[in-house]
Amino acid sequence: MKLTDNEIRDINRYLEEGKPLPEKYRFLLFEDKREVELVWNGKASEVCNVVLPFQVIEQVDEPREEKAVKLQMDLFDMQTGRQIKGWNNKLIWGDNKLILSSLKNGPLREEIEAQSGIKLIYIDPPFDVGADFSMDIEIGGETLTKKPGILEELAYRDTWGKGADSFISMIYERLVLMRDLLAEQFQDDIADKTSVANACRGVDLVFHVAAKAGVWGDYSDYYRTNVTGTQNIIEACKKHNVSKLVYTSSPSVIFDGTDMEGVNESYPYPTNYNAYYPKTKALAEQAVRAAGDSLLTVILRPHLIWGPEDSHIVPRIISRAKQLLIVGNGKNVVDTIYIDNAAYAHILAAEKLDENPGISGNIYFISQGKPVLLWEMINNILKAGGLPPVKRSISHKAAWFIGAILELVYNVINIKSEPKMTRFVANELAKSHWFDISAAQNDLGYIPQVSTKEGLKRLEFWLKGVINEFYKHTAS
Repeated sequence: MKLTDNEIRDINRYLEEGKPLPEKYRFLLFEDKREVELVWNGKASEVCNVVLPFQVIEQVDEPREEKAVKLQMDLFDMQTGRQIKGWNNKLIWGDNKLILSSLKNGPLREEIEAQSGIKLIYIDPPFDVGADFSMDIEIGGETLTKKPGILEELAYRDTWGKGADSFISMIYERLVLMRDLLAEQFQDDIADKTSVANACRGVDLVFHVAAKAGVWGDYSDYYRTNVTGTQNIIEACKKHNVSKLVYTSSPSVIFDGTDMEGVNESYPYPTNYNAYYPKTKALAEQAVRAAGDSLLTVILRPHLIWGPEDSHIVPRIISRAKQLLIVGNGKNVVDTIYIDNAAYAHILAAEKLDENPGISGNIYFISQGKPVLLWEMINNILKAGGLPPVKRSISHKAAWFIGAILELVYNVINIKSEPKMTRFVANELAKSHWFDISAAQNDLGYIPQVSTKEGLKRLEFWLKGVINEFYKHTAS
């Protein structure tokens, strides 16, 4: 570091006068720069802290002519979508900088923090586009150019006469305000203890829904995510005094390859597993149950979650539509659960832990509450995707034997891709597996809010949008 005599004199003067050093001296005094900073003319560190009152003009979240509905003790009325309590979506009119400042520094901040921050902010700022917004209009075969009127000149013209620096200064202050209002989000490795601990700092409730799902792969990969990851979650909760943990498990942890009809949470774990997913999920489930008195826990076992945005079951069925075979006689009955009902059960579990800590350590099956024929459900999902039903079949014994042979071959020659059939899949597709959800109904007050029929309608609507978007991109 080499400073001129003038620079040394100036630094001493600033220090003697108790004034902050100008920005340029940061880079002169500290050669080991660990951050990259965007600097522009006119950049300032001051951020607006004005607090103005909000006035509610109108709240519109359901049709006016709709009949009155009974309020439920949850976040949303599942029939109407109306938000009953908590942070409402808000359309706020006014100067966006003053709005953001008032949200950050005003009385609504407490409500925002209670919801762990705002999830999405949309502002409509002007943009530095440099356009005059003239438009060409065709009239009687002739083209006329419409120039902006006086109001359009004021509203839409490029207002950043001082150039990009003035635009960046404007948007920078708003971005700083938004950063302080938005919920903090982490995307990291659940098997990394430090990352998990950082994510759990400053919260009082954790929903642990992450897992490595599937029927094939290395045991170490399943163990790392499902067991080590869960252990890290538990340790992080205890380290940061998190009071509640809701863990998403799976009924497959007790699946022993036989028909399971109406069994409850007392059913024991099997001695052996034919897949690493249920084995490692069972180990993780036991770790949560043994978490101790300092951490209140509930374990949920949702079965075959499906619905819009599904990235697991629905895509597997759709992508394999032409290769699917009915395994067994096609009369096996199973439980499923629509995604909204699964989420609803998690919220209930967290609320009931507050009301009744005595349920801590309990396990609950959750489902639609009405078992269905597995292959009828699969065909309904195919129908929602505009595909024909499965008609060809294979016996359970043949499918299981093919799965055993394929597993052996894939293991011997170390094939990493998933076999077309495994013993676990053969059993899952041929056997009944539905469960008694009375414990969840009694302890949590769980009642499915979206029927299977309604869920399939929503799934069909979503799949049509996905398919249309796919063809739009492939055509272009």
